[in-house]
Amino acid sequence: MIAVDRDWLWSKAITIIPKAIIAVYVLNLLVKLVFRLPQVPLEGNDFVDFWVASSLTLAGEPATVYHAPQFYAALAKVAGQQYPAPWFYPPTCLLLIAPLALLPYYASLATWLTATFGGYLLVVRR
Repeated sequence: MIAVDRDWLWSKAITIIPKAIIAVYVLNLLVKLVFRLPQVPLEGNDFVDFWVASSLTLAGEPATVYHAPQFYAALAKVAGQQYPAPWFYPPTCLLLIAPLALLPYYASLATWLTATFGGYLLVVRR
């Protein structure tokens, strides 16, 4: 019978599996970005409301975020489908997220994910 060092195997799995998941996710984003596949749902669909709110704020229409039918219509334009996600955040949140729409959607999503994941890694390392 072959002896297997389970600690070594577990330590390798813990380091390799998350990297593989991230690599597959990034590859998926790149494929959707490069080929602009319309039949697949928008990636980062929990981020789209932040990006749309940011774009409305930068367009000088921050009050539209709090008018549900107009906000849903703006979300549908970006997501390509009905996407009812009400905006529950206070107006001061619009100041924090306003820079998100300075970049195109996927670039903004990648920046958001990188920044928040970087913060996560800093906390986990400590």
